[in-house]
This record gives sequence, structure tokens and C-alpha cells, in this order.
Amino acid sequence: PDPNVPVTARPRPDFDPLGIRAGGFLIYPSAGVAASYDDNVFATEDDTTDDFIFNFLPGFLIRSNFPRHAINFSAQADIGRYVSETSENYEDFGAELNGLLDITRANRLTGGINFARSHDERDDPEDLGADVREEPVEFYEYGADLGFQQEFNRLNFNLRGTFDRDDYQERDPEDNEDLRDRNLYGARLRSGYFISPRINAFLQGGYRREERDASNKSGRDNNVYSAAVGTEIDFTGLLFGEVFAGWSLQEFDESEFDSENGFTYGVNLTWNPTRLTSVRLDGTGGFEPSTVGSSRPENDIGLRVD
Repeated sequence: PDPNVPVTARPRPDFDPLGIRAGGFLIYPSAGVAASYDDNVFATEDDTTDDFIFNFLPGFLIRSNFPRHAINFSAQADIGRYVSETSENYEDFGAELNGLLDITRANRLTGGINFARSHDERDDPEDLGADVREEPVEFYEYGADLGFQQEFNRLNFNLRGTFDRDDYQERDPEDNEDLRDRNLYGARLRSGYFISPRINAFLQGGYRREERDASNKSGRDNNVYSAAVGTEIDFTGLLFGEVFAGWSLQEFDESEFDSENGFTYGVNLTWNPTRLTSVRLDGTGGFEPSTVGSSRPENDIGLRVD
């Protein structure tokens, strides 16, 4: 088995599901139930409301079992039910198809498409009407990505393109939720050099284009340019992952919106101090596309111990 996995993701032949064999594929159905408590369901400063939420989580995964190449399909749902505030009930669902094509030992193609229906959380800063709307806003997400990886001895290249669309649903024409509909186009080129078999230093450049629907132009169409330097490390089984830091610039088509620039970073490291313990550090920071404002600086950091 691959040693570069945290302890909770390692194979456990005595307990792992065998799957349902169907030709060259294995099918893994699943179901889950979760319960949680929220002391401020509507995310208000005063007159808070608490409630219990039950989640029902059906899904399945279809995974190929080919000697070369790979293709996977998954679908899942999150059905949320509130005990008292039933207007907050929701039914989220989604599906994803992805694959890998091994051209030679030195290059490969990756790609995928996805679809989901989700909803805005009450504390989402993008939802300006969350405090007065009777029900959460629903929206559809569509996405696709295509990547190419190439290795030349110590040199390696990774090119990836993405497309994402957000389509918000209106219950009341006065909500103007369609003003948030948009398309996002992205590209990233990473060029690396193996300083040693365990360390791959890289430079990467990125571009992202945000466009609102033609019928809902608000001057917020913009371009984001980014550059970063980082390294991938692989001290097999002990410490592995990547870390990078850089700078990004956001420029709007309309001069009424000021350009933004700032520091960006990313970290994804796993440390296995013992064979039974994993410590994982994940973090990202930079400009995220905003559906209601000019830009949204966002930082996420997490530390997990298993």
C-alpha cells in the first residue's frame, strides 16, 4: 500500500468494503446519518434561535479496476431536516465523473466534470438578504477541469484548466439573485525541478477570469493574475505534501472598482510521527471571487490529528 496516506485512510482488509464487482468496475454504495446542534440558526446578532439538525447522507462510488488508466463516478446527497425551524430544511446533491489517461510513463492526462445543487448558509457573507429571507437560497454549480502532466528527467510540468458556473435560483423577483450568476475560467502552469528525489521545487503562474451573465452586467467582471514559488516534499511515510507562497493581482473591467493585490499561500502537509499517528496541516489564503462585492480576501487554516 502507498505509505503516503494518513492513518485513517490506510487499507484495512478485515473491515474495508469489498465492493460490488461489475466487469472492470467496483461499486461502493453508502449511507450515513448525522446529528448536530446550532445555537444560532439564522446567524443573527440578537433574538437568536437554536435547533437540532439531522442529516441523511446516501451516496455511491463507482471505481475502475484497470491495470492502466482510471475512471471514477460518484454521486451523493445531503438531506437536512430541522426539528423546529422546518423552513430551513434542504436537499443538496451532486455528482462527479473524473478520469486519468496514462499516455506514457512520463506524461498523462487528467480530467473531470461535476454538477451539484447546494444552498447558501445563513452566515454566508455573500448572501446579503439572509437575515430577511424566509428560506435559504438554492443554486446550481457546474464544473469541468482538464490537466496535462509531463516529466523530463528532473524537470516536470503541470498544466491545468478549469471552468465553473454558479446559477442562483430566485423565489422572489425582488431578491435579484440572478445578479450573482457567473462563469469562472481558470488556468495554472506549474514548472518544477527535482533538487533531490524527495524535494521538487516549483514555480507556478495562474490566471482566472470572472464574467457575469450578459443580462446582469454590474461592472464586476475581472481578471486575477498570480505567481508563486513552492516545494513538494516526499520523505516517504514520514513527511509529505506541498507548501507555496506568492502574490496575486485583481483588475476589474470597470474603473469604478479598485484593483486589489495581496499575499497568497497554500499548505498541505502530513506528518506521521508514529505508525499510529498522523498530523495534517492544511491552509489557503488569497482573493476569492465575490458574487456581491469587488473581492473577498479569504483565509482558511486547519490542523488535524488522527
